[in-house]
Amino acid sequence: MNGWLEPLAAVRQFIDTGGPVLLLIAGAALLLWLVLLERAWDLVIGYRGYARGLIGEWAARVDKHSWAALRIRDQMLAEARQRLSTGLILSATLIALCPVLGLLGTVSGMIGVFDIVAAQGSSDARAMADGIARATLPTLAGQGEAPPLHFYMGNLTHMRREIFPGLARAYDEWMVTGETEQ
Repeated sequence: MNGWLEPLAAVRQFIDTGGPVLLLIAGAALLLWLVLLERAWDLVIGYRGYARGLIGEWAARVDKHSWAALRIRDQMLAEARQRLSTGLILSATLIALCPVLGLLGTVSGMIGVFDIVAAQGSSDARAMADGIARATLPTLAGQGEAPPLHFYMGNLTHMRREIFPGLARAYDEWMVTGETEQ
């Protein structure tokens, strides 16, 4: 077999052994990694330009001290905070879903074991071993996905908490001095 097809064959065998629930777990994990990487890209690259635009918009205002101007500032900060939080609820939900999908695989695999026992009337050790493998692999996959995703999500949350106070401080500096560090 070609060298580059061997990993694909191993993945296919793993999915065949673990059952169709592994495809659900892989899909949820892929979606979650895409959402988290997009959030990281936006926090590192996109948000900086967005924040500069907001600060520039605030700097262009003539009135910065009236009640209405302060409410506009609060609205701008709220929109900036909301942009930082985009996708985090979906990410947390998908992180919690991975182990649950693993347990779904456990249940479906054990149902397969019980079907074999009921159909044969006796316990065939080889057939039961295949069913137990089908039950444990999704659990392993679901439980194995959650920790690295949770760790990455924690890093994004920390980055978000560090970025927003900097934006609020920049607005406050504009209020007091009219200048800010870029």
